[in-house]
Amino acid sequence: MSGGRTTAILWILGAVALTLAVVRVAPWAWQHLFPVPGTTEASASTPAPALDLPSPEMAAEIVHRTLVTLGAPGDGGDDLLELPRGASARSLQEALRAHEGLRDCEVYVTKVDDLIWRLRVIGAQDLLLTREVRPWLPERPVVSGSDPPELGFVFLLEERDDSRLRSLGRWKSPLAVGIRPYASHAVASSRQAAWDSKEVVLLLTEGEDVAEQLAAAPDAQVALLAHGLPESVDAAAWLAPFAARDVALVDGRTADPTVLRAAAAAAGVRYLRRAGHLGTEEGEVLTRNLAVRRGYGIVTVDVTADGAATAETFIEAAKTDGYAILFPVEVARMHAAGGGSAPAPGAP
Repeated sequence: MSGGRTTAILWILGAVALTLAVVRVAPWAWQHLFPVPGTTEASASTPAPALDLPSPEMAAEIVHRTLVTLGAPGDGGDDLLELPRGASARSLQEALRAHEGLRDCEVYVTKVDDLIWRLRVIGAQDLLLTREVRPWLPERPVVSGSDPPELGFVFLLEERDDSRLRSLGRWKSPLAVGIRPYASHAVASSRQAAWDSKEVVLLLTEGEDVAEQLAAAPDAQVALLAHGLPESVDAAAWLAPFAARDVALVDGRTADPTVLRAAAAAAGVRYLRRAGHLGTEEGEVLTRNLAVRRGYGIVTVDVTADGAATAETFIEAAKTDGYAILFPVEVARMHAAGGGSAPAPGAP
């Protein structure tokens, strides 16, 4: 009797399960076995929510307001953003990422150089905004007494000026005179500088063969590059004459130095970067801070009455602050990346 009852219960449960399967599974199976055109695709793809992206102008305004919140003055420039004292590139990145107006954007603040960072705001894989960011710079950064930065000064003699050149020759500080290789006064000015125990730096001329320029200035141990290089230039081939002559290269460009610096290291060429050009208050502040960050600074100045006066004041203040003043070639020997004279023919 109990066996028959159990069998009946099992049949009832089976019937209930079959009914549920028919009610629940049958419509799903029917839809996939005999789909109506367009219904399967529509149900499978859920439209992505629309992104709320700001315009480039609004992104710039958000960056400006965020900097003000961090303590920057409200009248900052548009191209170069200067962080307020106490703020860092990391804190700016975190503040922008947390801003509601940029919630659908990607924000990156990455280091470019010793002092410069780059801010990028990206929305839907499109670059909405890019700005250069610089930390707050003290007017007179602290100089280490045990390991002071070395400064090398190059006076740019673009035109013949015998009286000014002889005046520089009477300076007790070590300095260099920058001269174009094919200038009409090149030979006379180079001889005068050497007579006054001053160094001669070759000012590279755009569009002229580098090997020939170096040959025209046989006494120059340092060359200054102040113009851009064409993108088609083979850096290794361009640097070969410097390696052969063991001439140090000072990069005075504003362009990204990564490619040329790496090529110089591979070629064994001593490579330095210019810290700044005297003439503006901002330039002097930047020069001091870069010199402290790098441990050295190559500084250029125009051979004019104002340039000489500015340089004299700057050099005296630098000595007071603890900087060491050396010839540029001495700075290159101490701090240049790469370097080493070229091996003799047949040497291992």
